[in-house]
Amino acid sequence: MKARVIAYYLPQFHPIPENDKYWGKGFTEWRNVGNAKPLFKGHVQPRVPADLGYYDLRIPEVREQQAELAQEAGIEGFCYWHYWFGNGKQLLEMPFNEVLRTGKPDFPFCLGWANHHWTNKTWTVGGTFQKDAMIMEQTYPGMEERRVEK
Repeated sequence: MKARVIAYYLPQFHPIPENDKYWGKGFTEWRNVGNAKPLFKGHVQPRVPADLGYYDLRIPEVREQQAELAQEAGIEGFCYWHYWFGNGKQLLEMPFNEVLRTGKPDFPFCLGWANHHWTNKTWTVGGTFQKDAMIMEQTYPGMEERRVEK
């Protein structure tokens, strides 16, 4: 059996209210990319994104272009990183939900479940460590959560 090349698809590249609340209006991972500093000799930071630039995943054409670039690079599908916290609560779900709703991009996919609490323990605001906060608690409500709406 041949191994397949699947790329993680991280959804943190569009703003959401929870990120606005904890890290400031319009926060996405692009802020962290732009603020990166070299940590050792030869560590080139920050890295400026090529091809699609500082894209926004709310734009359907961006998601289509990502799939085209992935396919050209020999990637066979995306593994969407999915934040489902239980009791129907999801965060950063828009890109994947758009794939389900529209069928685009027409590119193979699977899900990777981020099954952990979402806290601010690894983040700083304005250069100082912010007091620990539980942004979203991961719960496991049981069998009723397994039902999938169609």
